[in-house]
Formats: sequence, structure tokens, C-alpha cells
Amino acid sequence: MSTGTAPAAEFERRLLGMVGREYGPVYAWDEVNRPMIRHWCAATGNRHPAYLDPDSPAARRHGGLVAPPTMLQVWLMPGLEGHPAPDSAEQGPEELMALLARAGYTSSVGVNSEQEYRRYLRPGDRLHCVTTLAAISALKVTALGPGYFVTLALDMRDQDGETVGTMRFRQLVYQPAAAGQAATGDERQARGAAPEGTGRRAPAVAPLAARVAARAAPPATSRSAPPPAMSRSAPPRVGDALPELPIPVTLTGIIAGAIATRDFHPVHHDVAAAQLLGMPTIFMNILTTNACIERHVYEWAGDGAILESVSFKLGTPNFAGDLMTMSGSVRAVDAAGRVELGLRGINARGTHVDAVARLRLV
Repeated sequence: MSTGTAPAAEFERRLLGMVGREYGPVYAWDEVNRPMIRHWCAATGNRHPAYLDPDSPAARRHGGLVAPPTMLQVWLMPGLEGHPAPDSAEQGPEELMALLARAGYTSSVGVNSEQEYRRYLRPGDRLHCVTTLAAISALKVTALGPGYFVTLALDMRDQDGETVGTMRFRQLVYQPAAAGQAATGDERQARGAAPEGTGRRAPAVAPLAARVAARAAPPATSRSAPPPAMSRSAPPRVGDALPELPIPVTLTGIIAGAIATRDFHPVHHDVAAAQLLGMPTIFMNILTTNACIERHVYEWAGDGAILESVSFKLGTPNFAGDLMTMSGSVRAVDAAGRVELGLRGINARGTHVDAVARLRLV
């Protein structure tokens, strides 16, 4: 294991000295707007009327149209340009990643994410973000190789400086166990800037028939379909099971989700690019996974629910041709109408995502 020319103790001292550094602000390219909301809803199968129909009772409860809470990160994505909007700070957490890369810690993989939604955004809001380097672990030996767990805390603010949401994202930045060793599925995903693995190897390429079906399958939702009826028919109780939600994972759906969430990394669009990294085909991005969690919550709770937070841990990827089945149950209910749900999305290889969602019923 190498830490470049610096002794190990001095290197770790430099790393730990960066904890607490604040970066930003980084500004969104666009204001929150109806076309992007509509595209996101179409791509993710979410037909919540408060997002789409200004005359709906759901929208009137919010005082007008609102944006899906799990779009919070979408507004701050750099997009195809690959850089933030003008007036954004030039230096960001990339300085830490560059320092680690020079020491040989060149790969990264997401571990978990926690998002809190203080209020729903409205068309016309323009976000900016301040990021704090919240924590760096001591050097750890992992199955992927030695590395450091890095936690970033993001504070998303509106045009008035009000915090509208927060996110904590934890990732492992590691040195591959052996130089030249064939990359695991996690390493390949990390190199593709898609923090979606937890140590499982990529599966073999799906049979030809399955790949053809994945390419040809129509979208899982219909643009003209009415909003789904709420599946919850009584006040929630601890132990209540949510109905399963099957979500076909198609080439079209993966690409649509990535573009609607402003994620232009080729591993979510270009089969050849994904295969160059050793993946069998393109795979779902993390922001679309979060959208699937919201959809599952909404289709159970109804359009009167207010989603307050989502935390999740990613597992095996969702490849084109997969079927992800979402399931869940009520973990807690309080007197104020707040509900905690435990959620899971699985495919044929195992668990894609484990999540906890907290919401308020109104």
C-alpha cells in the first residue's frame, strides 16, 4: 500500500486537517420549472397530481404546483456541460479526491445517502448548495482494498438563503487490492461515477432473448394513465405491509431516468461505454433509484402525504432487462401523523436498495 511520497502518518494528518472545510456555493443552472418536473415524472412513472395538475386538490393543498422532493439533487447537477453554473465557487471537494488519487486511492464506491426535505420546491425557486467535508475515517482495510470513508454534508438553499433540504453522502475511496487485478463490479461502477455497488461482482451478460426484450419493451407507464389510487385504506399500523411495486428496468427507462435527472455519464446511456468498463450493459443511476423509492411511498400513502426524508443504501445494480420489485412495511407511527417506512428493492441477483422513508400524513 502506497501513500505516494508522504509518510503514512503525515498523509493522514493532511486528510484529517481537511475535515470541516466548506465549499461553495454552487448554483443550479436553472430555476425549478414545470418542463423538467414533467419530464422527470414521465421518466420515473410518478403521476402525483401536485406535480402535474395545478387544478388538482393535491396541488391546491400545497398552494400550487410543487416539485417532487426527490428531485432536490437534480436541480444542482452539472448536466452535460460537466461544470456548475456561472458564479459558482471554483474549488470543491475535488481537492480531497485529487489528493487521495495521487496517493493511489483512485476508485470510489457509494455506501449510503441521507436526504431531508424541509419544504417542497416550487417553480421559480433557484437553488444553490454549500458542501462541508463532514468526516474522513482512519485507513480501513475492505474487501475492495484499503481506503478511507468520506462523508460530505450538502446544504441546499433557495434564492433567499433558506435551507430547503440537506443530504449526507458517504463513500469509500479506495486503492484497488492489486494493481492490474480485474475490477469487481463495484470498482467498475465507481470508475463510471455511479456509486451504486456494495461488493457483489457484476453478473454474466443476460441471454440474447432477454436483452432483445429489454431493448424493445415499451415504457412501464402510460402518459395518459390516470393517477394511481391510494392503496392504503385505513390508518397505518406498525407491521402493515405495502403492496409490492414491480418496476421493469428497460434500456429506454434507464436512459430516460438518467437524462431526466441530468446525469449524463455514458454508463447510463451507452451500452458500449458500459461494456468497456466490464459491465454487461447500462444500469440505473442513483437518482432514478431515489425516484422509485418516492413513487412507492406515494402510491401507498396517497397524494396527501408529505415526504420528509429518505435514507438508503445501494446494493447490486439494476441492469437493462431486470425487474426490480419494491416492497416495504410500516416501522413506526406517532400521534402527529408521522410514519416511518422500511423499503427494499430487489432484482434477480439480490437487493438493489434498502431504504427508510419518513413522511407525514395530512
